[in-house]
Amino acid sequence: MLSASPDAPVANETVTLVATVASSVSTEAPSGTITFKNRGDTIQGCDGMSVSPTGQSVTVVCQTSFGASTAVLRAVFTPDPGSTVAGSRSATDSLQVGQDASVISLTTSKSVRPGASTTLTATVTPASSGPGPIQPSGTIEFLDGDQPIASCLGQGLVNGGATCTATFTMAGTHSITASYSGDDNFTGSISSAHAVRVVPAVRGTISSTMQWSFAYTPSYTKILTLVVNGAPAGSTVLVKCVGQGCPYVRHATAVRAQSRCGGKGKRSCSADPSLNLRRGFEQRLLLPGTTITVMISRPGWIGKRYTFGIRARRGPRIRISCVAPGGTRPGVGC
Repeated sequence: MLSASPDAPVANETVTLVATVASSVSTEAPSGTITFKNRGDTIQGCDGMSVSPTGQSVTVVCQTSFGASTAVLRAVFTPDPGSTVAGSRSATDSLQVGQDASVISLTTSKSVRPGASTTLTATVTPASSGPGPIQPSGTIEFLDGDQPIASCLGQGLVNGGATCTATFTMAGTHSITASYSGDDNFTGSISSAHAVRVVPAVRGTISSTMQWSFAYTPSYTKILTLVVNGAPAGSTVLVKCVGQGCPYVRHATAVRAQSRCGGKGKRSCSADPSLNLRRGFEQRLLLPGTTITVMISRPGWIGKRYTFGIRARRGPRIRISCVAPGGTRPGVGC
């Protein structure tokens, strides 16, 4: 007689095989060996297991595992020479072994410079059965957002893992995931997302300052002065206005170098030391809740951001923060 448990294992999960051989005569004890077979082939580690003559029936246990398939099991009793108990074999027992789920982990750099290469590493492990003789096979694909990374398509698994070298040229945050295709023994899976920030090398910090003055009433505010001082050549001053009374939604000014320096006037020097941003706001009445943002940025430099929140009966709420090179979120990465 043969039994197997559990009755619905997955690939690599431990399966316990139990075979019992019994003599038809109470005074005769079986002796010999039992071999467990799957589809006629001997199961490794379950071959020639000793049956000691301890009574009319003897039970032998063997533990093994299978790949995802239908296992057709049988136990074969081979008696010792001179044994009075004849050899026998059990009826076949079909065991359906399913795919195990998989878990994929991903390792990336947290930040990288534009144009610099970085290594992405993914590892696939069985979800429930744990490590076993059958390792996941197939391929891993690395994605940036929902788009495959061209240099990382169809990376074959080696010892349960795959690596890829990627290069990001655009500054910003990239959401990287790894997707496993699955195989006959393991279902596919996708990793959690990892954020990789592509941060330009910092060449300097913008030291520009601003001057401002406002006239305010219970119902509106007027801008009297709004000036940027010392914006460096090559920078951009971006003004955004959201709310009632705005003359525009956004207005950008590129700051260019001046062609005069001292008395010679030939070589390139610093930009004009002041930039008047009040133009357009002269006759505007800004209602409470309106927000004006001034951002001074320059490629590769840490920029500055000024936010003016218009309020009733008092001056605007003013916030000053840094902005990372290529970034837009104040105070992040700078």
